Amino acid sequence: MKIAYRGFDISVIKEKCLAGYKLTYFSVFRKSDGYEMTSGFSDDNDTVRTWIKMMKGRVDGFIDDPSEEMHETPDDGEYYDVLAEHRLENQKTQGLQ
Repeated sequence: MKIAYRGFDISVIKEKCLAGYKLTYFSVFRKSDGYEMTSGFSDDNDTVRTWIKMMKGRVDGFIDDPSEEMHETPDDGEYYDVLAEHRLENQKTQGLQ
């Protein structure tokens, strides 16, 4: 399932992996600049709709406070510059819906 949400593209699919059992694959990209907020896979029993709700929550959190999804640490000299860039880009991307 693919959806657009608040300027982000969220994709969640559940399909068989090479070992033969089902995995959930997910990704979230910001539309304005292609920034990958998160991606990965999970071996769980949650539905695709549940994962979509979880990813929407992460997008909401990232828009409200980008520092929660950033991998930089506050000790990094560029931390606050990157944080400001994410805030500006998040405002810009919400207009792309």
